[in-house]
Amino acid sequence: MKFPVFFILLFLVGLSSCKSEQAIIRTSEKVRPRSAIFVLKQNEKKWMPYHQAGMKVEGGFTSPDEEIDFKANVRMSKDSAVWMSLSPALGIEIARTLILKDSIKVLSKIPDNKFAFITGIEDLEKFVHFDLDLEDLQNLIFGQPIGIDRIGGKFKSDVDSAHYVIQTRYKRRIKKSLELIQNNTDSIPNGVDDHERIKAREKRMQQRMEEDGLILSKYWFDAESFLLKKTQFNDAFNGRLVEIENLQWNTENPEQQYPSLIVVHVNDNGKQFSFTWEVNRCVTDRTFEFQFEIPEGYPIKKSL
Repeated sequence: MKFPVFFILLFLVGLSSCKSEQAIIRTSEKVRPRSAIFVLKQNEKKWMPYHQAGMKVEGGFTSPDEEIDFKANVRMSKDSAVWMSLSPALGIEIARTLILKDSIKVLSKIPDNKFAFITGIEDLEKFVHFDLDLEDLQNLIFGQPIGIDRIGGKFKSDVDSAHYVIQTRYKRRIKKSLELIQNNTDSIPNGVDDHERIKAREKRMQQRMEEDGLILSKYWFDAESFLLKKTQFNDAFNGRLVEIENLQWNTENPEQQYPSLIVVHVNDNGKQFSFTWEVNRCVTDRTFEFQFEIPEGYPIKKSL
């Protein structure tokens, strides 16, 4: 049964943190055009500082095969770990996961399907249907934009109703493609002419990878508060579309603003997945433990 791994990791893609009662209030005034860099800098001022955070979440998951309600405890340590304990509506823990910079650890506690699973962080894409790492997950959790190259990226800034809309493109990780280049060139004999031919082939393949491997991304920022309201990633090459909507934000404390009511839609080659939840509690003024111990007798799986 793959549900614990698949659901926990997909859940983390859209998780956006902490309880909120307030929605962004918009005015009817005409939105003044701004540059993308200006909007991004204003948004960065809204990022919530934290060292560790803990959350209690309720929500639901829908796929072509099932609909599930859940409760979850989520803990984060900035730049180092995301931990989650997943329970169904009855409150009994059925799975636990720990995501680090280099690895993913999952513990299934389902009575008839107890096991541990440990793999590299690069396998996160297999479960969430999108190329993410630990930094991306933590940014998503606190409503910060991901996939933006602030140094070499090219941006287009538009006005859409009461939002600034920034469009850009960013490269997915191309480890597998680089391995393909290496495999293709290893079989070519050495020699001066061959060397030049290899270089030319590598250049053509690299250029083609970069063209195919760019994901179109759009970000909707509230024109009044500059908070991130919606993110869309269109990976046409792999047939994936991801939309993350931060429908409500907690704005009670100007120094700790974070999204609360979240809806995430994933279209992976025609298969639809959706996630909806809100966070009942969030604390950032304490330290947390990130327990992950494999009980004796649990088999350790190398694949799922």
